[in-house]
Amino acid sequence: MSGFLQRLGWVQLPKNRSILLCVPRQEICRFAGSLLEELSREQPRTSFFVVAQGFDALRSLPASASAVRSLSFPMNTTPTSLLFLLLARVRLIVVFEHPFWIPGRLLAKAYDLGIPIVVVRCRLPDGDLSSRHLKRMAASVDWWEPVETSLGGKLARLGVDAKKIAPPNNDESRAVTSATMTAFRELAARRPPVRRPLQRLVAGSMQRPALRKLLGWRARRLESIEALRLELGSPRTIMCLGNGPSCEDPALDDLPYDSLFRVNYRWISRGRFTKADMVFTGQKRTLFSVHPRFFAFQTRRAEAQLVTHQIFNPLCRQMNYVTLERLGVLGGGDWDAVRPTNGATMIAAAVALRPKRLIIAGIDLFEDPAGAYPGDIATPNAYVPVHDPGIELNFILDTLARFEGEIIIIGDVLQGKWEEFKSNRGRIGQDPLPYQAAP
Repeated sequence: MSGFLQRLGWVQLPKNRSILLCVPRQEICRFAGSLLEELSREQPRTSFFVVAQGFDALRSLPASASAVRSLSFPMNTTPTSLLFLLLARVRLIVVFEHPFWIPGRLLAKAYDLGIPIVVVRCRLPDGDLSSRHLKRMAASVDWWEPVETSLGGKLARLGVDAKKIAPPNNDESRAVTSATMTAFRELAARRPPVRRPLQRLVAGSMQRPALRKLLGWRARRLESIEALRLELGSPRTIMCLGNGPSCEDPALDDLPYDSLFRVNYRWISRGRFTKADMVFTGQKRTLFSVHPRFFAFQTRRAEAQLVTHQIFNPLCRQMNYVTLERLGVLGGGDWDAVRPTNGATMIAAAVALRPKRLIIAGIDLFEDPAGAYPGDIATPNAYVPVHDPGIELNFILDTLARFEGEIIIIGDVLQGKWEEFKSNRGRIGQDPLPYQAAP
């Protein structure tokens, strides 16, 4: 029965976003195994799935890959492919040899959802590769790593952009080159492009005042920091609570505040500081899990995805929101690539509102010995792939340095970094990074 359900696209939900490895031959498993080991070390908060063609991949993988789960492809239809990709929470697809043995509808739906596709150990099949069907499949791939230089010409005839072709990897001792590992990191961190027709429609509508007003019955956007400040009641003290262990420090109970800012939704089940005025998120689940006065999204691309979900999901209520990129809060940098967390942008938004006092807790940078989250000893104390510790810390410290009011930090980790930063009058042994808080 489980095999039949998988054919329908049903997958047991993994704890984390996942990487899907597609292995066409048993001989390739040694490369898949070494790649899994490397990715597991780099991304402890990522789940891994393997799909093999006609053999039991798990028997051929090393013992260190015991946490990997084996799946079967769904039927080659759009609905089953969509269900499969959503339930498996796929962040990145890695295909060995070539993509033409993968179900076409699965590749098309992955492209539609903005899920990156990488082909490694690339060896193209013999025969005519000039059909429109194969060219469409090739166009959905974000990165190719061939095993020999001559494949570059064949890929070009398939219409593949030369910028998407890595230097050849003819080393039999390693699965991928360092260039491809870099591509993995960048693509896994990429915010999905807006490709789905409904998202494009909503994104276009939000650019037009009349249509934006029409959509306001489900999603009303504030257009300026000043408008947000007024609707929040011009708060003099803002409390910013991340989700680290210090967000439940008893010292917070004695600190009065005018507005409460929070991140995502996991705090709602803990029962403390649950009456949030603003929630900063990039997660669809947050939109129907909590009900603040305002949501805050980082970029226009995030806005298109989340507002579309909110408008057409009956579980979501009408919402008010801001897009921080539109408000000039984020400063420079590519916020649809590797980027600071929503906790960091929460602090930036609070600083931009110019209160007299800022209270910060729960921003523990995944360095608190108590763990990643209060009461959670299972989640690895590490960032997910879309974030980088150096970029995160730099952005937070630069933002706080621009604040002219009183800063109260609860939590030894961030407090220690902030004191060291102030004593050094600059960055903590780091080169400048491209993220700057708004002035």
